[in-house]
Amino acid sequence: MRSLRRRLIVVVVTSVATGFLLTAALTWRIVSDAATRDFDTRLANALGELALAADFGDDKILSLSREPEDPAFNRPNSGWYWRIAKGEVTLARSRSLRFGELPAAPDAAPGGEPGERPLSLTLPASGPSGEDLRLRHRLVPLRDGAVTLSITVAGPARDIDRQAWQSMRWLLFGLAIIAMILSGLLIVEIGSGLRPLRVLAQDIERASRGEIARLKPSNYRELNPLTSSVNDLIEQVEVVVRRARAHAGNLAHAIKTPLSLISARNEMRGADQDSEIGYGVGMIRRQIDHHLKRARFAGKVRLASDRVPVPSVIDDIVLVMERSHGNRGLRIAASVDDGAVFLGEREDFEEMIGNLVENACKWARGLVKIEVRHSPDSLDIRIEDDGSGLPEYERLRALERGRRLDETVAGSGIGLSIVADLVELYGGDIVLQTSELGGLRAMLRLPAIRPTARLA
Repeated sequence: MRSLRRRLIVVVVTSVATGFLLTAALTWRIVSDAATRDFDTRLANALGELALAADFGDDKILSLSREPEDPAFNRPNSGWYWRIAKGEVTLARSRSLRFGELPAAPDAAPGGEPGERPLSLTLPASGPSGEDLRLRHRLVPLRDGAVTLSITVAGPARDIDRQAWQSMRWLLFGLAIIAMILSGLLIVEIGSGLRPLRVLAQDIERASRGEIARLKPSNYRELNPLTSSVNDLIEQVEVVVRRARAHAGNLAHAIKTPLSLISARNEMRGADQDSEIGYGVGMIRRQIDHHLKRARFAGKVRLASDRVPVPSVIDDIVLVMERSHGNRGLRIAASVDDGAVFLGEREDFEEMIGNLVENACKWARGLVKIEVRHSPDSLDIRIEDDGSGLPEYERLRALERGRRLDETVAGSGIGLSIVADLVELYGGDIVLQTSELGGLRAMLRLPAIRPTARLA
């Protein structure tokens, strides 16, 4: 199942990472350009020192009043070189250059005309050892233009990247820290922003279980339309259920009148009455009773339910059954946890437990046991008797609508099916087993029950 929170987190992290990469790339470009300018300035300063220090006397010998102060020009193969030439003849060179030569300057500047030598030019080149150089070239006229010297200064291009990286590493580290902090804050904000949705989902679940009748208005106006729509839906469902229940009741009562007339006319015939008509009338009445009971509790399980104290309901049922079966000497033993609560309609709970206890009393020889245990997640009810029990193949049939396993015992045959329907609507389970007492044991489990103090 897709997760909105996970999707938002992925979008946030991807956006922050993309922003980090773009910022890093732009910053690298800026820092690299600045490092290149500083590098070119270093070359230009060295070239300027050479131009000011150079002198070409009448003896046609070059003299330098001083050399560039940068010690890198004195280290062999350091990548920092300078050379002074007249035409194709090298007049002086840096100690770092020794036996190598710098590439010749182009005859024309980019975009210029052939034969036009530029006053100053910066361009990439390859050094004596094959290293990448950045070279600055300048033509310096001396003795009123009578002599023109060609001065070239070069430096290793790798120093540009090294300088840029030294400037960038702490900046990148800072940007990474900021990106992680920003991602963390945005993830926390996503969780905080989705919290009202989680609260709303919990309220809807509580309404579906019947703990609350309506959803409360949200503190956030964006969620109020959804809250109102859910409340309208709950109200519409209640109206539809009430109307369906009323129609089912009206139809049943409309059928009962002619059905009673048919039954009375058949009974007036005395010994000549038709047994098939009597059987059909009985079947129709059982179907009517069954559907009337279903109409009574259908749709109520998930809406506006109450917290029913289980001990008081069990006490009432035991009292009624002891009075009904007192002439048989039947004993009913009940053990109920204090504080056990059923979340639902009291009539539904009485219907389920009453039918199970009544069925146990019908078949018991002398003892019926009722045991109720509650936990934070479920309400477990066990009802068993010491009767003859049921074979395994008949236990599932006993829960089918209108199924009567023994026609000699009074009843419509819909009691256990009503219990099964109610248990299903409440999201529970019912299992029929063989009791240790020898009879039948009905195990009933209803979910989402929370223990509270005993109410009665």
